Amino acid sequence: MVFTMANLLFGSALLLALTSIPRTTLYLRGALAVVGAAGLAYVILHGRGFGAAMVCGALMTISAAKTLFSINWGSKVRLSAEEVAMVERCFSSIPRTTVRHLLDQGLWMSGKAGESLLQEGAPATHLFYLSEGEVSVSSGGRELATSGPGHFFGEITVLAGGPATASVSLKTPARFWCATADSLHSFLALYPDYRAILEAAFAGDLRDKLRLANQRMVSMEAALHAAV
Repeated sequence: MVFTMANLLFGSALLLALTSIPRTTLYLRGALAVVGAAGLAYVILHGRGFGAAMVCGALMTISAAKTLFSINWGSKVRLSAEEVAMVERCFSSIPRTTVRHLLDQGLWMSGKAGESLLQEGAPATHLFYLSEGEVSVSSGGRELATSGPGHFFGEITVLAGGPATASVSLKTPARFWCATADSLHSFLALYPDYRAILEAAFAGDLRDKLRLANQRMVSMEAALHAAV
């Protein structure tokens, strides 16, 4: 009886831990529902007792209910066309409800040509995502590259802190999403499981920008050789 009660208490604690954490993903909740159903079937078939059946049944029921709620709530979340494009490019693996919360940490803004987004050597206090337009990236007063829509700026330092490694200014009228470092840290404090997803999105975006910068340098060198 003591052994059975200990298992029941342990199972109840595990149930609460796995089904009550707000950051638990939709996929994990679905997996827990399947595990609960499999456990319940095993308990019934092998006659393992009422306590074990109750724990497995509760795990299955609560996880399934949370999964269905998340799916239903997610279907009601509205994203604008520019938000959909951003999410599909950068955050496709984040549940719709959570990505809505992430996007709400920032604001969509319009800017004019010549406006500065980041200043080299100054604290990088904001993250930017360019939806429309073009920016100029420079260091030491020398333009290093230009970049178009679909890229982040400030991503290298906004999570880790520190000064901007380059200056970024709008080269044309633009539309962009902007979030403060503090708001992003608050989001990650609530959803720490998604830090890796954000970092992966930033790393992939950085690789794309470096590739484009290299292509630009090759084109410039080819043009110089042709001129000579």
